Amino acid sequence: MGNSNCLESSRKYPLPVNINNPNMRNIIIKSWSKENILASDNCSSQNTPSSTLNSDLIEKAANLINEYFIEKQIKNICVLELFAGNCCASLITHNTLQNLLDTIQTPNWRCTDIVNYNNLPNLPTNIIFDELHCVDAVARYGPNANVLLLISPPPHSAPRDNKKNDGDLGYGDYYACHDFITQTLELETFVTKYIIFVGELGASDGSEGMYLYLTTHKNLNLLERAMLDEGEDPFGGPIEKELFIFEIHV
Repeated sequence: MGNSNCLESSRKYPLPVNINNPNMRNIIIKSWSKENILASDNCSSQNTPSSTLNSDLIEKAANLINEYFIEKQIKNICVLELFAGNCCASLITHNTLQNLLDTIQTPNWRCTDIVNYNNLPNLPTNIIFDELHCVDAVARYGPNANVLLLISPPPHSAPRDNKKNDGDLGYGDYYACHDFITQTLELETFVTKYIIFVGELGASDGSEGMYLYLTTHKNLNLLERAMLDEGEDPFGGPIEKELFIFEIHV
């Protein structure tokens, strides 16, 4: 990030035009190897016993989610969390939302990540960690979840100016949300489901293009958007960490 307009400009970029090409999808998913993920600086913080985002910020987001769901009388939630890393953010969020969780489904909170960092906190019995990449996680657990949760997923930008992009090709957040939405719309009996994103959507958190994708999707309503923290990056550009709650609708 090198100028004050970096956040605004990054959110104007669309997803790659060939993102839904089956061959491109397969190439991108195959790039999500453990070796490629671990080679990225984006996951280095997962080796520490703390969340990527400040714990106070995570707690603020969790309280806002809790307040919104209580106000709208949304309860009996079952959470599928992607890119959970060391699950420190998962535990903070869970502890605030636990009174909303579906007590019939056990476990009612699935934390997933392609890498098991082997430094998970002590998790309550209703939280299970599974070592899965996000597309497999949605395929396996999406049908039984009504909340898809992404807290500061790794950033990714498409290569520009003919620059080569080796290793992890990103866009896991896109394919996961795409599949979760499709899965929901294809249910025999429609069930209202939610996508919750915490972070700088489509900039320093998540793949470039995700901001336009989620905020303009014809089957998504943006129910809640709240600023969690504002600041500047080392180059003087803006940083805006936010909470987004989307509802999937027909």
